[in-house]
Amino acid sequence: MPQTLKPDVRQRIEAAALVVFARHGFHGASMAAIAREAGVSTGNVYRYVDGKQALFDTVIDDAFVARFQDLLDARVASLASLRDMRELDTSASERQAELLDFWIAHRLEVVVLLDRCDGTAQEGFGPAFVRRLAERALSAMGGPLPPTARFVVERIFDGTRRTLVAILEHHEDPAEIRAAFRTFWSFQLAGLAGLRHEVSHV
Repeated sequence: MPQTLKPDVRQRIEAAALVVFARHGFHGASMAAIAREAGVSTGNVYRYVDGKQALFDTVIDDAFVARFQDLLDARVASLASLRDMRELDTSASERQAELLDFWIAHRLEVVVLLDRCDGTAQEGFGPAFVRRLAERALSAMGGPLPPTARFVVERIFDGTRRTLVAILEHHEDPAEIRAAFRTFWSFQLAGLAGLRHEVSHV
């Protein structure tokens, strides 16, 4: 008689996988480490999933990736029309809050997707995140930019990706995450506003 798979064990395995993927990356994670984190045997993990890739695809699925992209696009689009990015209107504030709520609710998934998924179908997400932000920011500047400005903007947004990951790794408490992002965004938006002003006077 086949053994019954238990939903609570599946949930423990999936939660453990996120912890291990966030800690070690996809390549550095092992099914044995995931089993230890879940408090089950490695053999028991294989009763629930076919392997590490299948487990990754379960915890970082296409619907999650698409939702992240949609919220990010909405957030960036809300900033593009602002005269001064340091003064958010209602729409920009709401889009910012939605994106931050999503990041807090899916803290480990965001860390993995932005920085720890080499070797998976999502390994290009981090670089694409940087390009997406840089292209939107550059288009909002108006007019062609010199190569040096483009280079700097791309480096700024790679720093954004790394800072986002660091904040979500370092803090678990939602209030602390919100405080960290308030500090980061106030600095970043002021910098982008200054860059827009400089570019417009070139």
